Amino acid sequence: MQRSKKGFSLVELLVAVVVLGVLSATMMLASRSGTAKAEAVRIVGDLRTAKAAAVMYYAEKGRWPTEVASIEPYLARTFDNDDGRYRFAQDGALFGYVNDALDQKVKDALLQIADKEKNLFRQDGSPLWSALPDGLLRRIASGFLAFLEPLPAEAVVTPFGVFIRIRGEALGGTGDDNDDDDDDDDDDDDDDDDDDDDDDDDVTGDPWESGKVYVQGDRVVYNGALYEAWHWTQGTVPGQVGSPWQEITTEWRDFNKYEGGDVVEYEGNLYTAWYAIYPSVGNVTDPPGTVGSPWQEQTDQWRACNIYKGGEVIWYEGKQYRAKWYRGAGSDADPTNSEAWELL
Repeated sequence: MQRSKKGFSLVELLVAVVVLGVLSATMMLASRSGTAKAEAVRIVGDLRTAKAAAVMYYAEKGRWPTEVASIEPYLARTFDNDDGRYRFAQDGALFGYVNDALDQKVKDALLQIADKEKNLFRQDGSPLWSALPDGLLRRIASGFLAFLEPLPAEAVVTPFGVFIRIRGEALGGTGDDNDDDDDDDDDDDDDDDDDDDDDDDDVTGDPWESGKVYVQGDRVVYNGALYEAWHWTQGTVPGQVGSPWQEITTEWRDFNKYEGGDVVEYEGNLYTAWYAIYPSVGNVTDPPGTVGSPWQEQTDQWRACNIYKGGEVIWYEGKQYRAKWYRGAGSDADPTNSEAWELL
């Protein structure tokens, strides 16, 4: 029996409908995935904006903020917080976004960012990526998990929240008490001495092997330098941005991670980190001593790269000047050409 030359058979029409349905579903899934990633990036961007505002607040007030309203005047861009989902935690050490009703695909995207950048946390201060079971991240990255199955219960913190570190260790104190600061300085000195002794005893070690699996705390030697692993890794070369290896040295390294208050040496000078720094590919800070870098040089001489609070006194060309109000890095050409400084 010959088919009519005009029109389609019923089977052909059914096949066409199925194909169109599959294509439509695929496009909808791709669209939802792109929207979810955009929402996750926006949330993380808000956290970074809040972190910068908190640092500016500290530079001017001399204490760390614990309320969202405190940083609003310092925000480079505002974000809607009428529902109170943006909040501080751990006495201001963390700032985050909490929303248990967040779309599951946005949660997946946030977990992907957390695994890549290793600088996002849960409200209790533990790493956000540590909530994921073994192998789950690989399935998320492959794209299958977002479409075929939800995250298992053990991988989702309830209420779901994503936080960024504002200062120091998340479970530490507020950093506002001068006595605590003195104690911390003493402890740090002792710890530094002990660490230096340990490092001197451990200047040699097993050479790094590309095929070997390393876990957090493992140490290796590569190109004559000693490195310690941040977390599980295999085949990742030490000494590169994005590598999970921390070089054990007091010298500044663009690939090392730092916490707020950490001190490094760079070109013969000492610098203190304003906040936590976790370098990643495409997100590397400028070297200490340059305007825009998150480092404060330890000196009583005026530096364009430093931040100054109102009332601080510095030296410039043999004369003393006092800041009348907060001065951000790069705010002035020098103290002699700014109304923000008074000659003493």
